[in-house]
Amino acid sequence: MEELTEKESKALGLAVEAIYFEDSYDYISYLWQIVKALGGKEATDLLEDDTSSAFDKYCLGLRD
Repeated sequence: MEELTEKESKALGLAVEAIYFEDSYDYISYLWQIVKALGGKEATDLLEDDTSSAFDKYCLGLRD
């Protein structure tokens, strides 16, 4: 596996932790933590304020 950035390592760790503990009730909080780890305050603020704009900014073009 290639070397991960610090942000990527943190996000991966959070995702693995969520799966490991199999706590489906808490997945949403893990997802918020992953968004914060990767996108910082800008991403979490945009997601909180306008989910459609966040989707357009971060998701469009990912599924070519």
